Amino acid sequence: MWGQGLRQEQKYAFKLVEWLKARGYGYELDPKDFIPHSGAIIGDRSQEALNSEGLPTLLSEKHRNGYAKFSPEVPTDYPSIYKQVGDLPHPETVELLIMNGGMNDVGMNTPVEEEGRDFNIVVHQKIREVVKTRLQRLLEHAHATFPNAQIMYIGYYPALGPQSQIPLEYYQLIFGSSVLLGTIFSPFIIGAAVEKVETTKKQALELYQAFHVHACQKVAEFNSEHRANVLFCHSGFKQENAIFGRGEPLVFGPGDDCDPEVFEGRGVYCKLAFEVDADRLANEPTDIDAQHYATCTQAYLLHPNVAGANQYAKTMGENLTRTVEFSLREALTEVTQGPLSIRKATQKLRFKQYGVTNIKQLLHFGRVHTLYVQYDLNIRVAPSDPDIFPKDGLFDFGWGKERIPLAFTGPNALHSKYALLEIFEKRTLSEIIQFQVFLPAIPSTINFSLSLVLYVNGYELTRTFLEPKDFTKTRSQWTWKEVIQ
Repeated sequence: MWGQGLRQEQKYAFKLVEWLKARGYGYELDPKDFIPHSGAIIGDRSQEALNSEGLPTLLSEKHRNGYAKFSPEVPTDYPSIYKQVGDLPHPETVELLIMNGGMNDVGMNTPVEEEGRDFNIVVHQKIREVVKTRLQRLLEHAHATFPNAQIMYIGYYPALGPQSQIPLEYYQLIFGSSVLLGTIFSPFIIGAAVEKVETTKKQALELYQAFHVHACQKVAEFNSEHRANVLFCHSGFKQENAIFGRGEPLVFGPGDDCDPEVFEGRGVYCKLAFEVDADRLANEPTDIDAQHYATCTQAYLLHPNVAGANQYAKTMGENLTRTVEFSLREALTEVTQGPLSIRKATQKLRFKQYGVTNIKQLLHFGRVHTLYVQYDLNIRVAPSDPDIFPKDGLFDFGWGKERIPLAFTGPNALHSKYALLEIFEKRTLSEIIQFQVFLPAIPSTINFSLSLVLYVNGYELTRTFLEPKDFTKTRSQWTWKEVIQ
């Protein structure tokens, strides 16, 4: 992440170095080795020629002035993250590589642009494609290019969601022309706008959650396949930290001021890019250019603020120091209960597809930040009715019941869903001693099978295939449990 709206010393990469130095580590970050920019996509080698002209050339080569350091504030897809990995000189000397990417490839505006079922089908399919192809290639490229580096892939964060209580006057600023309030605020217009915004907030959270699940899983798969140790770093942001949430705001919202110098510098380059570039625009700016200019000047909205950058740096630092100071004893203690044994740990980590292929990978399970369950429901006797799915899942992993919304769709938009639980208190894999599922009583006329897969930090922990006969049944509830030793 570039760090929209923040001065260099406020950005999380520099905050991380500061955090590490305070604890005696000798990391340094030369500003010339900090090369992200706003709007970058992962891309691949085939895309570079398509994006090498126009706006990026303008920002990087022309009109250099005292504000040049702010040109990365203008969102543009070039140079891609794939290209950035290849552009750093002397990659063999790099000890730590920090990167993220993929959400811009999917499209940050899709919650606003896509409606209901289109969002479920189009966006979720696009997320899977981006993660399967582009993120996979990026991880391979980085792993091969930086043979001596610890690679950290930084997860995204919930910037907007159902808990965001957005005042009406900010609707159009945040959601653009798709939410039209008109000059007369009639109850009908306001009601339609509110309904659209509520849908958009749900889809914005779903976009984050779906990408988080698939990216987390891709990093786990990559580590197993390549005997690698790429760290997936959870943001540590809760839903209530989004704009207008109940908690501490960790992202810039409307009415928040970013750094004045950054704001001024961005404005210079936004104006240059979208308003007065005679070489690129033969005539006066079009309406689209004017809209892009207005969006560009507000590009820091929904990006981490200073507190958000501090949160990232803290989480990243804690992850990194545990890897640098790797202790096999500590790792085994976090994975298993009782006597410490590599054999016992590998028995618990009985992955069907991707497992531990590097001893340091034990650290990826010790501190649990993400649990998710994939439901795949196959209804054999009954109409294909999506309402047969419960609205949420009720689970017990060993510390009490957790009710988790079935937040978004899996590969089959109708009968595949995920239940995602992000964990912010300190929990270890050793505390996951069971996988218990509670379902509301299902009519005996419905014949079905249910595939359940439990993932921990992206790694598959256990998988089961259930039919009605496998459940313990009461009048109001069906229960199934597996003990995890």
